[in-house]
Amino acid sequence: MTCIITCQNLAQIPIRIRRMMNCFCVWPPTDKDAVYKLGRATSTTLGDMRQLLQVVENTGNPYAFIMIDHSGR
Repeated sequence: MTCIITCQNLAQIPIRIRRMMNCFCVWPPTDKDAVYKLGRATSTTLGDMRQLLQVVENTGNPYAFIMIDHSGR
């Protein structure tokens, strides 16, 4: 089953559901702290989140986003 959830604040999604999620598409918010909180919520290190955010910002594309896939190899 595939379930797609759209939400501006990951903390609003119940923890039981968040733990079952394995793919996240993130459009970077203007608040950088929110991206780092998302990194913690998705088990992505702070360094990796900084690198991902920098890559997205360097594209100059307002529609660019980060995709985090924890579904396995």
